[in-house]
Amino acid sequence: MWSVEMTRRLEQRLQAHGREPEVYYYEGEDPLPGSAGEIDAAKEHPPWQRQFRNVTDRSWRMLAM
Repeated sequence: MWSVEMTRRLEQRLQAHGREPEVYYYEGEDPLPGSAGEIDAAKEHPPWQRQFRNVTDRSWRMLAM
């Protein structure tokens, strides 16, 4: 896993080459396990739950194509 800054750079590179990456940013948290944002967000919805929902939603969209 990597920081939000690295994810943004990768997203920009992909877009520059005509790709349309599906990227999710969660305010106040890096995608690093144990980050402060992950711990705070776990009080409302565990991070894995949101990430799982994003992956399954994306999978269903890909299957529908």
